[in-house]
Amino acid sequence: MDVSERYTSLQDYTEEMSTKSNRPILTSLNPDDSLQGMSPMKNNGQCVRRQCVILLTIALLLSIAANIAFGILRSLNGSSAPACEEGRTEAALEFRYNHLQSRYTAVCQQYNSLAEKCPQPGTTVKVCQPCPVSWLLHEDRCYFFGKDKMQWNESRDSCVELGGRLVILLSHKQHDFLEQEAKKLGGFDYHYWIGLNDIEKEGDWRWVDNTPVNITYWNALESQPDNHLSGGLHGEDCAVLNSHSKSWFDVPCDFQYPRICEMSAVKLS
Repeated sequence: MDVSERYTSLQDYTEEMSTKSNRPILTSLNPDDSLQGMSPMKNNGQCVRRQCVILLTIALLLSIAANIAFGILRSLNGSSAPACEEGRTEAALEFRYNHLQSRYTAVCQQYNSLAEKCPQPGTTVKVCQPCPVSWLLHEDRCYFFGKDKMQWNESRDSCVELGGRLVILLSHKQHDFLEQEAKKLGGFDYHYWIGLNDIEKEGDWRWVDNTPVNITYWNALESQPDNHLSGGLHGEDCAVLNSHSKSWFDVPCDFQYPRICEMSAVKLS
């Protein structure tokens, strides 16, 4: 599905949610108005059934909203349109995404409130989460440690398919968090692909969003990056995070390592 199809799906979904008036997604239930003349026991049963129906409806809306939101993130991170057209498309999708996220937050809050009040025994309620399953939350970002090994280009594409991108390291705090999480995973793999490369121009290191690197953690003891000739014809044009030395190394892009992906966390309040 291309960007225009995703945009059309989002537009249809937004218009369907809005209806012809500005009525809220959920309306309050007033037992005195809707259940007059019924016995207390029958009233309680009716309220329980109505709450559970609303609960299931909201759960469905949450699932739809989450899928659309992650679809938009995927398109924002993976678009390959020309620069001018891409800018307009991303601006429109960003506006739609922010609008959808605000709706998702409101629905999620109502869902949690109804879940607490649903008296059905044995009912399992999914709590709204800011990150997908198996992703880690740190501040306002979600991170995923892919355990299967891939080349750098494959790792970049894999992160985009998940709705994110190869990680961009912008602060010491973020860097330390990822190093600690990588160490917790243990094992023999302690090199992880990050979203940094100088494929286009030797020595001009850039992140996957094409921004130049500002804060660096190259391993100075081993004179990194050194573009060592052992990297073959193309040298060493991609970067890995070494969780043992807490630093970066440049390596050939066709080496195979696990990866770290990231995406924006969904705001729940």
